Amino acid sequence: MFAIIAENEVSQWNDETGVKYHFPNKYKRILTPRTKVIYYKGGVKHYFGYAMIGDVYQDEKNDKKYYAEIVDYLPFYTPVKFKDAGGDYYEEVTKSNHWRDGVRIISEERFNKILGISGLIRQAEIFNEPTIIDTVFPNLAEVNISLANNSLIATAKPKDQKQSSGNLLPRYSKESTKIGNQGEKVVISYLERTLSKKEVETINHHAIKNEKYGYDISYVNAAKDTIYIEVKATTAALFNNFLITINELNAAKQFGKNFKIYLVNNVTSEDVKIEIIEDLAELLNMNHYLSTAMSFKIEKVK
Repeated sequence: MFAIIAENEVSQWNDETGVKYHFPNKYKRILTPRTKVIYYKGGVKHYFGYAMIGDVYQDEKNDKKYYAEIVDYLPFYTPVKFKDAGGDYYEEVTKSNHWRDGVRIISEERFNKILGISGLIRQAEIFNEPTIIDTVFPNLAEVNISLANNSLIATAKPKDQKQSSGNLLPRYSKESTKIGNQGEKVVISYLERTLSKKEVETINHHAIKNEKYGYDISYVNAAKDTIYIEVKATTAALFNNFLITINELNAAKQFGKNFKIYLVNNVTSEDVKIEIIEDLAELLNMNHYLSTAMSFKIEKVK
């Protein structure tokens, strides 16, 4: 299914762009896991981003409202006005109160047309699956990189999974590798700006060499300790959560305080924040974070 989801600058709904979408029960039949959506901004009347619906769960404060987890969010390079140059609507408007609905079904053809104008897709190919164009990243020299004052991880959803209408989905997309690579470049740029010259000389970008040790970057600090860094990046302001592999978890346990997770937000913008999570293994042991087993790769060997 394909849909438009509206956000307004001032709203009674607890939305977080690219992270979660808050909506009434009447839209539950539309916003189901794997529904592809385009963001619409009321007031200014333009479309501004693409995403997919992940898990959907009930608002613990109101049983007539729900939250949809947003995954694979990509902001448009340039917002798309709600009408084309000829004055025709991109959506099929058949009633006077069309724009009053916060969630609106849209056809694949019209959905892909908006994406095409936004610059995010080249064409619709097999099964009308949009081919996302390479994300444009800013020049690192022009990126303002700073440590986040607050956590970049959104508040966890209720633990009662019986309220959920969908299962946790793997966050794998065609863009994820590029976004991850940009996140690593941002972290290396940050290290080069903040470490001593001697420490910078020891930086090793393992991921770019396809060295799968359970961390992306390492360096030796002034105390002669090797620091191991795993980078997680997003195009959104906040993370719903982040995935780590069994290899990364084993590295976290092996290296303890010397293993760090660097969360990088807004990687397509020129204003990026980093959150550093120290000693993930201990935080998991102390129940400050919750880990959920999602999948294992199964291969036939005989």
